[in-house]
Parts: sequence; structure tokens; C-alpha cells
Amino acid sequence: MRRKMQLSRPTLLAFNEYKGIVYGDKELDATKSYILKIALNDLLPLISSTNSLDNLDLVNEIDWKKIAVSKISGVTDGKDTKTTRMPTTLTLDISVSNALSKIQSDFLVVFDAKRVYINFVVKMIIFGALLKRLGQL
Repeated sequence: MRRKMQLSRPTLLAFNEYKGIVYGDKELDATKSYILKIALNDLLPLISSTNSLDNLDLVNEIDWKKIAVSKISGVTDGKDTKTTRMPTTLTLDISVSNALSKIQSDFLVVFDAKRVYINFVVKMIIFGALLKRLGQL
């Protein structure tokens, strides 16, 4: 399933940082869709009691509000001035797309919001997976 969205500068930087931690190379030629799936699987034990994207059962063991305001070196500190937000289309597996939709619905309650955009959900997943890998989650 293809989903159009605009990714913010910190989200793009987080994708690169996460890719660098997982694969040891920030310049690795891997799609953002693939990296998002890896990040979601990385967080799966913390967000679902089933450990399955196909049967996601949210348990909220992550403090999403803390992640939303987290400071991550190399991502939120503004040192990279070349990266700017960009429109993109992610080609997602059905299981990943369904998981994003469930998390998006859950975020309405978590953030006491009337609307949560999918690009925010992507940002939170990448930030959460990055913080987990950095040992800050």
C-alpha cells in the first residue's frame, strides 16, 4: 500500500541515524519503507502483547509524550542544515499500514487530539526505535 506524506527534517535525520545504528552505514541504500518496518519490529515487544504486526494488540508500555519532546543528538539539535523536509510516498506492507493505522487511532487518546497525521506516527516510531537503540527508552 502506498501512502503519501511529508516527512519533517527531524524525521529524515532520525531515519539516517537509525539506519547508521542498525546497519553501520547512514548512506546505505535502503528505502524509508523498509527502515520503518525494521523500526516498528524493533518496538514491537514494547507496544504489542502479541509480538506480531499482523495481530497488533497495543499495550502502551512506551511513554509517547516523552518521545515527542525528546532531544536526540544529531537529530533534534539542528546541526545538519542541508536536510530539509520532503514529500515522499512510502510503499508499505499491509501489516505495517494496518499497524500505523492502529497506532494513529491510539495516539488520539494518548495525545488527547482530534486528529493525528500519519507523518507524526512515522516520526514517533522512528524516534522511539532510535531511542531504544541508544538505550534512552
